[in-house]
Amino acid sequence: MAQIEEIPSVSELIRQLLSNYCQENGLAVNFSVGAWGGRREQPKLKSVDADESLTPTDVRIVDDRLQVTLADGRVIAHPLAWYPWLAQATPQQFANRLMTPIAIYWPDLEDGISIETLIKGPPERVKARVKA
Repeated sequence: MAQIEEIPSVSELIRQLLSNYCQENGLAVNFSVGAWGGRREQPKLKSVDADESLTPTDVRIVDDRLQVTLADGRVIAHPLAWYPWLAQATPQQFANRLMTPIAIYWPDLEDGISIETLIKGPPERVKARVKA
């Protein structure tokens, strides 16, 4: 028979239910942020997911285009207008970036671009921002 527990609020009940659900289903969620809320843990990059040849070696803006050189020698260029948040960055914000085999991330801008997006191109809705 289930034991009745004293739960101080509905939000605490929901927090406990979500926490139990996540634990039972192997989801890495930390609900210890403040009195209520949670934050998904950053997934750890697995070596099988990382292709070192896709690591960016150079990122620059050339003629209103974002130009990225990968370790394997490919140079990929996208219109900077596809990334308005990056187009508005100061030189210091643009220079402060983290480059990995899966993404380029600008901590000051709290945004980034995956290497997959660079290779495949962004979704059509993003491409529609620039008229040919």
